[in-house]
Amino acid sequence: MDHVRYEQHGPVAVATLNRPEKRNALALQTYAELSLIVRDVERDSRQRVLVITGAGSAFSAGADIDEVLELEETVEAAVGRFKQSHAFIALLRSLSKPVIAAINGDAAGAGCSIALAADLRLMADTARLGLTFARVGLGPDMGASYFLPRLVGLAKAYELAFTGDLIAAAEAERIGLVNRALPAERLLPETIELAQRIARGPALALAVAKRSLERGLLLDLDDVLQDEIVSQSLLLTSRDGREGLRSFREKRRPDFA
Repeated sequence: MDHVRYEQHGPVAVATLNRPEKRNALALQTYAELSLIVRDVERDSRQRVLVITGAGSAFSAGADIDEVLELEETVEAAVGRFKQSHAFIALLRSLSKPVIAAINGDAAGAGCSIALAADLRLMADTARLGLTFARVGLGPDMGASYFLPRLVGLAKAYELAFTGDLIAAAEAERIGLVNRALPAERLLPETIELAQRIARGPALALAVAKRSLERGLLLDLDDVLQDEIVSQSLLLTSRDGREGLRSFREKRRPDFA
């Protein structure tokens, strides 16, 4: 792969955007390579968590402007490009395993959108994050319109989208945009440590939790309760469910599959 470096740390897969000379600008090839990695992680039962980060000083500066400007100035050409980038976001969100964005440097525009599409976000204290689309005459992209207001509320989402401001890690943590701001030198080690801790958990239960929490934002209470009856019944009778309860009763660490 030319645009993304793919490594495995035990049960943790790490996809590193690897165009540091272009501040990890996102080209169509980048989305294609990321999509291959997501599919591989989904298929491989040994891979339990996916981490996405960037090489060099940036997480991602956003879309590869040089590539975008080479497009024909037609709506049809634009739609073709956006279908490919948005298909990656849909694929990433369909992954049944936890996804963590380790935001090592500035994440702007589409780079910010990828971070927002992760389940968890850890951010270096030297990094900045923002929907910079308005700065170049564009609107929120790649699912940002969906994720951002759910994370920070509608009023703050409007502010970030209208101004295009890049906000510091401490502020991103304060408003709930990221889970944790960390010293830059500790970002990747602590992200891997968290990912490995999650990876030791019950894979089926984590997949259910991921889907249930997302659906819980969209369904009414009665539907959520019905969903939980089905999912909890399946989990309770699963191998991991029985092992989890037995290990609790026996006061030992569970041995999940």
